[in-house]
Amino acid sequence: MSFEDNRKFIAALSRTGDLVRVNKEVDWDMEVGAVVRYASKIQAPAPLFNKIRDYSNSFTVFGLPINSVRRTSIALGLKPQEPLRTIQNEYEKRIDHHVKPVLLKTGPCKENVLLGDDVDLFKFPVPLIHQGDGGRYVGTWHLVINKDPESDWTNWGLYRVMAYNRKTCGILLHHGNHGGAIFAEKYLPQKKPMPVAIAIGADPICIWMSSAPVPRGKSEVDYAGALHQKPVELVKCETSDLLVPAHSEIVIEGEVLPEKFIPEGPFAEFTGYRTGMETLHMFRIKAITYRNEPILTVENPNTELVQGLTYRAVSMSVNIKKHLISHGLPVTDVSVPSQTALLTIVVSVNQNHSSTVCTQIGNTIFSDNIPPSTVMVLDSDVDIFNMDEVMHAFATKCHPKRGIKIREDEYVSGLAPYLSQEERLQRKESKLILDCTWPIEWTRDKVPPRATFEDLYPDELRNHVVSHWSDYGFDRTPSQAKTGTGRT
Repeated sequence: MSFEDNRKFIAALSRTGDLVRVNKEVDWDMEVGAVVRYASKIQAPAPLFNKIRDYSNSFTVFGLPINSVRRTSIALGLKPQEPLRTIQNEYEKRIDHHVKPVLLKTGPCKENVLLGDDVDLFKFPVPLIHQGDGGRYVGTWHLVINKDPESDWTNWGLYRVMAYNRKTCGILLHHGNHGGAIFAEKYLPQKKPMPVAIAIGADPICIWMSSAPVPRGKSEVDYAGALHQKPVELVKCETSDLLVPAHSEIVIEGEVLPEKFIPEGPFAEFTGYRTGMETLHMFRIKAITYRNEPILTVENPNTELVQGLTYRAVSMSVNIKKHLISHGLPVTDVSVPSQTALLTIVVSVNQNHSSTVCTQIGNTIFSDNIPPSTVMVLDSDVDIFNMDEVMHAFATKCHPKRGIKIREDEYVSGLAPYLSQEERLQRKESKLILDCTWPIEWTRDKVPPRATFEDLYPDELRNHVVSHWSDYGFDRTPSQAKTGTGRT
């Protein structure tokens, strides 16, 4: 089963040993961020900070909600030890069975209401996450909610939110994300403020869906219902008609203003590099509602733990796989490895493909404005969930001349560290297609035979070696030894 709110999810993590309750007082000024980052680096359980300097014990901070394969599996209601392939298969099985939300008259997020002069962001232990950040970031694990005024499309996005002062924020909205496109197309031309709500500490699947590649015009809440396999419960905001998850810990309501700007950033992003300062339209806060003893959620995006972006990688992989198959391409699987900071897509194809299939796959992906900048195409005998195999295939199969193709002036998200400032502003860059397959014209006798443990020895001998590993004098049976390919 999935979890209707963050608190039930926290209780589940505590039962499985995937949560640590930190009762030592910690400082919101970088110490919270440092502990969260190190917990991620060493693959420790998620920290729940119960004592924050300058704040009463009724305010807590929860770090790294689904920043591991285990916690992502638990969020879906699966066993903690499920492998990434199983998690991705379960996501793929559920995601198209949309479930509409239900509207409640009220909910836990309405237990406390701040309006007018009572509004104060710093009532909550908003952390300064890294040295050098432009400010304290209230939004790193949350939903930014806005609506198309001309339709019933409500958009959820995970766009970082920096607290500028007690009543003002900067939200990273730009025309390349759906929330920013609504603002640019429907509000800016009329110089009208856009209502926005920021829901912090909703259940993990709702937050997950805010970062998923949902098609324009489709509402993420229906996809969250699909993963939950039941309706998401919503309530209406105090100052607008926007609907927010009823079990959110904190809801910040306000407007993005068309003619007022504030600085936002720098911020140490998930790519493993610090981004520069942006000048953004001001978000002016009109109300804050919150639960009793609210729990602020914090993600510390990083590349030190490759599992840290699992939930985003799963969503992107399934979306791209469906997109490619719908175009009739011979795709067997898709992976977006966390190790590549979500900038590379790995695609496996049936080995009976045409000579142009790699180019077709790259063109199909890039024509849909999908942000990653590199596509690697591999034969289906490579386990694309195993980066050792992926890199080996790249090094041994990608011809330095005919295996590399470049497309110019494609859309980019702007976060790739190698982009110049001009490229970031224009949101344009070159994109790369890497053909890591054996040439289709090669007959079987021309393809070099694999030389692996699985391919070089008979089943009986492999099983004997693995099962008697300790008899050879080794300390234990090797956990990574496989008697088969490990593929499903």
